[in-house]
Amino acid sequence: MTVAVRVVPCLDVDEGRVVKGVRFEGLRDMGDPAELAAGYARAGADEIVFLDVTATQRGRVATLEVVTRTAERVFVPLTVGGGVRTEGDVRALLRAGADRVVLNTAAVVSPDLLARCAGRFGVQCIVVSIDARRRRRGWEVVVNAGRTPTGMDAVAWAVEAARLGAGEIVLTSIDRDGTGEGYDVGLLRAVTSSVGVPVVASGGAGTVEHFVRAVVDGHASAVLAASRWHQASLSIADVKRGLAAAGVPVRSGGIGGRLSPAGARETPPVPDGLRFDARGLIPAVVQEVSTGEVLMVAWMNREALARTLADRRTWFWSRSRRELWPKGATSGHVQRVVGVSADCDGDTLLVAVEQTGVACHTGSRSCFLAPIDDKED
Repeated sequence: MTVAVRVVPCLDVDEGRVVKGVRFEGLRDMGDPAELAAGYARAGADEIVFLDVTATQRGRVATLEVVTRTAERVFVPLTVGGGVRTEGDVRALLRAGADRVVLNTAAVVSPDLLARCAGRFGVQCIVVSIDARRRRRGWEVVVNAGRTPTGMDAVAWAVEAARLGAGEIVLTSIDRDGTGEGYDVGLLRAVTSSVGVPVVASGGAGTVEHFVRAVVDGHASAVLAASRWHQASLSIADVKRGLAAAGVPVRSGGIGGRLSPAGARETPPVPDGLRFDARGLIPAVVQEVSTGEVLMVAWMNREALARTLADRRTWFWSRSRRELWPKGATSGHVQRVVGVSADCDGDTLLVAVEQTGVACHTGSRSCFLAPIDDKED
């Protein structure tokens, strides 16, 4: 199965504002994170990465209020990092609305923290960010927002991080960050050829061709940028069209699907063995993972299921409106997906979620409100 490459805006945040500089220096105010994130989501971003760039130096975790406010406005996966030092920090960010949490300096200082977090929260929730600077031979890991060299080889650390439980690696070239000179394809290729987890290219994008080269030559699973979007020198649609023209599968807009090299919309692949009905639908029973309470039943088609599996938030097919819809798109009562199972016949899904707010449109926690057999013995 060919996996669509993700196009990802990154919001570097300081004191609740999006900032951007060159090589992590000379930071300039670029705007409100929640507002920018919502705009990027509408423009077709496949994910938003939110990094509090001064949290580590100032001894604090990423601002939870800003994370929550951002999560309430975007319905694509939100990955958050900055100042994470404990398992409690990871838990707090996930509860604030993050889908995944980024470890950087803390993982270098305490690799066992990475292993514990992966074991407790699942590898799908844990991302390791590696900031690397070129040296005479290879690349060196730097920490504390690029300020502190470690002497560690970046490729070797990527291999070890994946072994310890990192589900994904965000790989940033400090030499290229904010320059617009293009990703360090050599660094990308060295890491992607050494690890078995997805690698996100970061640092240096300036043109559509740079994004293409990161995927085609560097084998990146996703391409991340900040300055290009903030300065409106490129659009997400520009990059997706360029990738598709180069034969790279990408998702169409912000509602699932992919663009083939010719630009035609395709239905994303879903697991084999499922039995959709004559209308192409399958019922999905949604259950709160912490209590076992059944919250609701809705319908999914193949695209809704594929989007649910990719985004880790529930998407359904509205039979009345005949369109896809993400749960909580207007109410903010989103469902973070913990797991999806099929029954023994393959014709019903059980979706385990962490529910934010209520599940029912009546304002009740569950849709199952009317007992039909309440006779007393």
